[in-house]
Amino acid sequence: MGNESFLSLGEQRWVLPAGRPSLTIGRDPAADIHLDANDLASRLHARLWLSSAGWSISDDGSRNGTRVNGRPVTVAVPLHDNDRIQIGDAVLTFHGPEAAAPPAEAPPARPTGSSGGGGSRVRLVKVMTVAAVVQGVGLAANGIAAFVADHVGGIARWLAAPAVALIAAMVTALIQAVSKEPAASSTSTTAVPTRRRGTPAAVAILVVLAVVGLGGFAVAAGVQYAAGYLTGKESGDDRLVRPVAKSGSGLTATVVHVAYTSHFTRVELTVRNSTQTSLSLPLFGFCTFTGSDGTTLQVDAFRSQWTDTVPPGAFQRGTITFRGHLPDNLTTASLSFSQVFGPGGSSLTIPGIKLKPA
Repeated sequence: MGNESFLSLGEQRWVLPAGRPSLTIGRDPAADIHLDANDLASRLHARLWLSSAGWSISDDGSRNGTRVNGRPVTVAVPLHDNDRIQIGDAVLTFHGPEAAAPPAEAPPARPTGSSGGGGSRVRLVKVMTVAAVVQGVGLAANGIAAFVADHVGGIARWLAAPAVALIAAMVTALIQAVSKEPAASSTSTTAVPTRRRGTPAAVAILVVLAVVGLGGFAVAAGVQYAAGYLTGKESGDDRLVRPVAKSGSGLTATVVHVAYTSHFTRVELTVRNSTQTSLSLPLFGFCTFTGSDGTTLQVDAFRSQWTDTVPPGAFQRGTITFRGHLPDNLTTASLSFSQVFGPGGSSLTIPGIKLKPA
């Protein structure tokens, strides 16, 4: 066939005309090189390009990829005589001189990875995955801390997770937007376009700001609210005017804080056991918080941070959580343990707890 280059597949031959700057290969009947009965080939699978240096091949965004001599084609690859091109389940052989024809006018050069749409593109799924992982780890850490610590923490601590997630997502998106694919080859004078994947950078940044920014902050606030309710460690206003102490059964108990939260009343109590034996102040069924009008709040032992047993000579501090609040107009209350377990134990009531009006 003289100086013409061609592809062969068994008995089939496709001459590569010197006057064509590019040729398509695929399963589409309209392709210049039509590979019928090849289910693994895409309709437009690959493209041949002609420059002054000869023929080269690039993948056209195919489903299963293109290989030359067993190596995947990620950028335009120059072809040499007897190179083997795998497309789907077909292996074509390239035949031709190093320079198959005089240079033809090539399409306008574009950076590799451009589809002619302009602008950088971002893999949005990857960006959102990074954000989700960062925020998930941050919220999980705060959630664990809420069960272990004395309180769930302020909103600033919870908003740190979505803030870091937003920064991580934006950095990931910007890195993808400014990154460049490597050049096809130093011997090729024609930059070959390939199909672009991903989301335009401007759109991706708007999505990140909306989903990770606004959505992430909303999720963090919701998780903080849920953690506070589940643990009973909601923050609230201290209504106690001054600490109140009471001694009895060898114990000295002092109310040091009474906080009203959104759903609970949290009474912080210190206890000193001056006896030589352990004493027990159980909550469930034995502890109440009662207003001067007779309104009684029942203890929520699950949400309380309280150790029932006080060792001999020990001093301990804890928080007892009650469901609900006393009426806002009540300014006097009492805390009662109907039973103190231990030698000579009976009951313990701390009266005269003065509360600030709502």
